Amino acid sequence: MHPKTGVGLIVHGFGGGEDATVGALVQRYGWPVIGLDSTTAGRVPITIPHVIWGPCESFRGSHKASWLPALLRRHGIRTIVCANYPQAVSELDALRDLLCPVKMVQVTHGLDDRARHHPSYPTFRVLGGYHLTLVDSLIWRDEILRTVPGANVVAVGNIELSVWIAARGSLFTQSRREECGIRKKTVLYAPSWYDPVRPDAVGNGWFERAGIDICRSIPLDTFLRVRPHPTSFVSSAGLVSEVAEFLRRRGNAELVHFSSRSVLDDILDADVVISDHSSVSPFALWLDRQLLIYDETDAGVWGDFVQRAAVVAKNQRELSSHVADMLRGVDQTRCGREEFRVRAALYNHDVLNDIGRAVNEVDLE
Repeated sequence: MHPKTGVGLIVHGFGGGEDATVGALVQRYGWPVIGLDSTTAGRVPITIPHVIWGPCESFRGSHKASWLPALLRRHGIRTIVCANYPQAVSELDALRDLLCPVKMVQVTHGLDDRARHHPSYPTFRVLGGYHLTLVDSLIWRDEILRTVPGANVVAVGNIELSVWIAARGSLFTQSRREECGIRKKTVLYAPSWYDPVRPDAVGNGWFERAGIDICRSIPLDTFLRVRPHPTSFVSSAGLVSEVAEFLRRRGNAELVHFSSRSVLDDILDADVVISDHSSVSPFALWLDRQLLIYDETDAGVWGDFVQRAAVVAKNQRELSSHVADMLRGVDQTRCGREEFRVRAALYNHDVLNDIGRAVNEVDLE
């Protein structure tokens, strides 16, 4: 634990953006990490060391983490920082009641405004219920405040993007492909994951339901890089192996494991990025890459400002057509990407310090 604070982090076990967010905070501040759901320990690819996993089956529903208050007291934790969990109002209310007077802070990653399309997934109402919510950009701060007037919300920037840029020294440095003089067109397919426990959840990606068909839609003369969500390597290991074999037979392709490098490096290497509900989508726009969002529903994946910056495909036929247009130089979303980069300020070179100061202020109140 950081010697000057009583702050700890809580994770629910899902890899991806949570890992990058929590990992950066642990590295900077040394805050202890509490695992809320022990059933995910060893099953979901958390890359953060020294997680203290709780004994409960799940915090959802009737299960309550009665062990958690005593554990927080043992570690001197007065304020907990969550990384995109809990996401349901009932879960937040239950956790808040259980932990009172412990304060709760949420640090988001890749937050979107799909909540306006899905009242059953009230992201903004949940995020307005914390003692402090730290979001990626002013757009999402304003969305939360419109839903929950008076909420304590601060826009600090995206941790993963900001740390990556700081390590490179510049935002628009050359990609590895450009440095090697490679001119081959490249498509990156980096989807989110599908939760079979909640098949209707708006956050579900399309890899498990359409991943192979999406891969087949990419021209054979185009280099195809597929980067499944970290959770898919565990929850859909058979499908990941099937996709790997398909790419091996196809040739001119690569399956990327999440531990090999940052997804931002793969985005920078791509001419076209295909994704869905993943935080890869706003990252692609921020790095000025053409984005193709795959979603077979009519619900709308992202808000209007993202929709104007991306092309949406609802089936493989549309996807094939859009990819072909993009690869031959048709760019119908350039103005939308410029608007996104102006309005969605995800980058902040001092993001970790800003988060540390804000959390400590809440902790010491």
